[in-house]
Amino acid sequence: RFHTRLGLPFPQSARLVNMRRYASQAGWCGALGLGALALVGLVISELVLNARREDLPVFPPCRKSVEMHSLRPPSDQVNVSADGVADVTRSLFFFGGKGYVWKPKGGSAWQKQVTYFGMEDMWRFSPSDGLWDNNALPNGASAPEPRWKFAAATFDDDSRLVLFGGCKSLEVTGVLNDLWVFEFAGGSADQGEWRQVFTTDPPAPRRGHVTTVNGTHLIIYGGKSYTAKHGLSILKDLWALPLEALRSRDAARFRWTKGPELPTDARWGSTGVVVRKADDSGMALALFGGRTYAEGGGYTYYNDLWLFDFEAATWIHAKPPGDWPEARDHHGTALVGDDMFVFGGRTKATRDASATLADVWSWSPKTGRWTEHPKGSGSAPAPRFMPGVTDITIDGQMALVVGGGELLPGSTKRTTLNDVWLYVPWVNDSGWKQLSSTHCGPQEIVYHADRPIADLMLEFASFEVPAISGGGFVAGSLLVALSVAAALAARIFSARRRHDVLDAVANVADKEEGSSRYVMLAA
Repeated sequence: RFHTRLGLPFPQSARLVNMRRYASQAGWCGALGLGALALVGLVISELVLNARREDLPVFPPCRKSVEMHSLRPPSDQVNVSADGVADVTRSLFFFGGKGYVWKPKGGSAWQKQVTYFGMEDMWRFSPSDGLWDNNALPNGASAPEPRWKFAAATFDDDSRLVLFGGCKSLEVTGVLNDLWVFEFAGGSADQGEWRQVFTTDPPAPRRGHVTTVNGTHLIIYGGKSYTAKHGLSILKDLWALPLEALRSRDAARFRWTKGPELPTDARWGSTGVVVRKADDSGMALALFGGRTYAEGGGYTYYNDLWLFDFEAATWIHAKPPGDWPEARDHHGTALVGDDMFVFGGRTKATRDASATLADVWSWSPKTGRWTEHPKGSGSAPAPRFMPGVTDITIDGQMALVVGGGELLPGSTKRTTLNDVWLYVPWVNDSGWKQLSSTHCGPQEIVYHADRPIADLMLEFASFEVPAISGGGFVAGSLLVALSVAAALAARIFSARRRHDVLDAVANVADKEEGSSRYVMLAA
């Protein structure tokens, strides 16, 4: 153009040489400029994603056979107002069980992997704001190994938690009989620690048993067991350990005491709580439901109610008048006020929806009667088995809380849950209130090259998954940016005429349309 404007002679061979040089310089400048824009865009996007990641809600992996309990902070962490009212903010702790996690499959694909959760995967839920966090334990803290079908209970005014047994495998051969205590660490109301307790002559390993406390002792009942010597066995034994053993750092000096066995069929999958007797003369273990092997094959499910009187050391077969709950196992039970509440469970061994329940019943020691509670006019939790069930007091009202479990038809990978529901009994048409819905998606947003940007942004904005991984986005975008830049440089550098340069740019833009959109997004 310079030679042409001055009217100077410009041989054809010199023009081609200069065109090559101009094209080469333009190509490299374009490649470097595009790369610089991409890098700037990547830095900005990473800053945005990191800031956004902190704002996104997180959720525990979905699971069944989960334990959920309400714990209060240590007494020195309780705020007392000027009028002497204690402000006790309780959190729900959600831990253990069988569920699934998301694992990279290769490239940008993900797949579900069934797993048993250890107690280091301990989640805390705040009923007041409906948020989860997994900071219940300090990083690297020791905790009970992964398991399901274990049982836990709170003691010392719900400030400590005790866990016994469970199973680390699908087969009953993986049963355990270890004993652990969880307590708040160093006066903290936010984090705690697990501590293993070693005692003398512990009960046999088991799963599907009952664990509860009566004010002075830890109580263990029944379940399914396996030992190399005796093989598989269904238990109906009763054991007690002084609570002082759980507080002591020298628990080996404490021994377990074996009580009288349940005078009926042995079973597993039962639930039990300690209630005050109708005449206020003492405490009793209330045991409900469960199942065992039927003589002709299959299972027998129970809905009988048994009481163990601790003072008299005897079992009593309670026969309440009126309606009873349907026979079931792997349901949930909690003591709300003075009454034993029962939720959900499984009524038969089939995998169809009719095998699970979502009803709420309570048994009152004072009246000796069962009461079925209405579900209310609003939404309610779906029928399920192996849920976590506990009690909590919110705004001065005693309530039942249900979380997790498994729906039928389904499987561990497809229909386990992590939702949380609140039920306030004795309030007219109070019904259920959902505190947290089920979120079982992968724990990060995965960017796929074949997905439109609009879909990605929609998923990002709607929080369909609980967290975002910026690292994968940065690496992928950088690779795409460098690939496009290299392709442009190669095509432009090899051009021999001016229209070849234009064609090169157009062809690369056509062929790299999907990737170039990501480059533009990053820039």
